[in-house]
Amino acid sequence: MNASQAEQIKRAAPVWVWDGYWWPAVVDERSGGFLIVRFENGVTVPAQKVRLQPRDPTLHGDDKPQRPCG
Repeated sequence: MNASQAEQIKRAAPVWVWDGYWWPAVVDERSGGFLIVRFENGVTVPAQKVRLQPRDPTLHGDDKPQRPCG
């Protein structure tokens, strides 16, 4: 996610989070340079903005990024 996308991201926005694999999550809150994301299992973790990509839940995973981030 580029800097302008990261600044526009809102609470409850669906995102993909890179952690060795692309995981679906939603933004829970902002915390400094990180976003706190909540995974489908309810676990929340801080995530660097550069490790996020926008997600469209209506596509049921078809928009999952193909390449690792970074």
